[in-house]
Amino acid sequence: MAYAGGGYAGDEATGPTGPQGASGATGPTGAQGTAAQLTGPTGATGSTGLTGATGLTGATGPTGATGGTGPTGATGATGSTGLTGATGLTGATGPTGATGATGATGPTGATGATGATGPTGATGATGGTGATGATGPTGATGATGASTGQLYYFSSEVAGGTGSIAAYESLRRQPSFNTEDDDTALVTSVSGEVLIDPYGTIALDPGTETISAGTWAFHIYHYVDNATGVTQFVYRVYRYETDATETELFNVTSAEVNDLAVALVETEYTQVADINLDATDRIVVKVYAKTTSVAQRTAHFVYEGSAHVSRVMAPVVIEGIAGATGPTGPTGPTGAQGTASTVTGPTGPTGPTGPTGSTGATGPTGPTGPTGPQGTAGTAQTGPTGATGPTGATGATGATGATGPTGATGPTGAQGTASTVTGPTGPTGPTGPTGATGPTGAQGTASTVTGPTGPTGPTGPTGSTGATGPTGATGSGNVNIEVVIGNGVDVIATGICGDVEVGRACTITGVTMLADQTGSVVVDIWKDTYSNFPPTDADTITSATPPTISAATKSQDTTLTSWTTSITAGDILRFNVDSISTITRVTLSLTVST
Repeated sequence: MAYAGGGYAGDEATGPTGPQGASGATGPTGAQGTAAQLTGPTGATGSTGLTGATGLTGATGPTGATGGTGPTGATGATGSTGLTGATGLTGATGPTGATGATGATGPTGATGATGATGPTGATGATGGTGATGATGPTGATGATGASTGQLYYFSSEVAGGTGSIAAYESLRRQPSFNTEDDDTALVTSVSGEVLIDPYGTIALDPGTETISAGTWAFHIYHYVDNATGVTQFVYRVYRYETDATETELFNVTSAEVNDLAVALVETEYTQVADINLDATDRIVVKVYAKTTSVAQRTAHFVYEGSAHVSRVMAPVVIEGIAGATGPTGPTGPTGAQGTASTVTGPTGPTGPTGPTGSTGATGPTGPTGPTGPQGTAGTAQTGPTGATGPTGATGATGATGATGPTGATGPTGAQGTASTVTGPTGPTGPTGPTGATGPTGAQGTASTVTGPTGPTGPTGPTGSTGATGPTGATGSGNVNIEVVIGNGVDVIATGICGDVEVGRACTITGVTMLADQTGSVVVDIWKDTYSNFPPTDADTITSATPPTISAATKSQDTTLTSWTTSITAGDILRFNVDSISTITRVTLSLTVST
């Protein structure tokens, strides 16, 4: 019966089935097929190939903040369930004719009361521990700790490598202390910017894929031969790729220079966003001069030596060395076995299908099946065919003759014997028209069964994402100030080996030394303010216990007896090799807390 808007309509009678179609004629029997050959057994499946090595896991990107969940839409009201009317008597099948009108739907009965909830069953035994859930998403990456940056000293030594940079002078992490160099450019108001010299870092320096946003500080010594006009210096910074492509990252112009003797000119540029590099890229700084003077002016750039050490501080992160992984703790005891569960856990996901093994060798051919029985002989037997003689050479093809007239159609053959096989069943005749609908049955008694709940209303739209909260303050923590001494080939020489400017206040909490081979080395550390540069032996911070390796490859000190451990933002640290034996390269790393 069909449901119709709250009540039920009576059953509609089905018309009579049409007459059986006539059987089709049986088709002729097909010719006898050739005997089948049995297929040999399938070869054994080859062994599964080895699974390839898993590729390296890429670095995890930061997880974006989750927007707030929008409000849930209101649930639509549940429609009342109509009472089921009693089924009317099935009327006799009427004669073939038009379908009668549908009877009116009976009134909907009241919904019966909901039965009381049955008592809660006893709690079953605790099942075995389920499988560990999937790992949650990675938390957002914390803010990057403060960095002291990297000092690059201008040097007359060539940068080396291939391409145009091979002839550039260099930017080095340690001062060269070569003889002071005074490079010049002749400029006028119409000459525009005139290049004094280009300077590039050595191969694989800075060796990073990101220059963090921060401040570039140019501490450069300049002077001019005449103060007439406005004379300035322009510092252009480039990314230099291995194919010799140079891309300018930024440029900054100094204040006016009117000094007639060597003077320090300080210029800063704030890099507001990270700069992406390849790990093999280098940094190039080109120094230009320009003037508004109509008369020719000589602009000077002074560097190297010990009195006028021109340099630039770049916001290149100095990363500390990761400590060794601590030993694995002992495995805790196994917990007591839980009560066996009587509920079967869900089936785990099917593992990935292994690679298809190679196809096995083809099995041997099965024996030939028996030959079917010989048909009845024809009325005349053909003698055996003689052996075919050798084929003669093919003659040239003659021209095609005209098509002859079509012959008369032959007489129709005699009628074959009647078939004893039943032909296929003909198609079913069309269904007769539906009989008239019987009268609607009497109204049934009220139902005591609650009708189904109406559909839930659509979910409301998702609310807009809340505003991002403010970034928290940078947490304190430990960073490392690192100095690499030596080239790894020659035994390190005694004396001054480098300077580092510390960008923020911190406290030294330890020192680690790592050598390339067994030997001995003592390195003193001197500290002074920028205005008092350079530091001297009188400014030592290590007292009588400087960092020392003695007949070993490493040392570490966290006691720092009698050291001056406090560092003020802007202080300069100078490293001096007091004594050396055998070692050709040593890394000195100061651990500091901020």
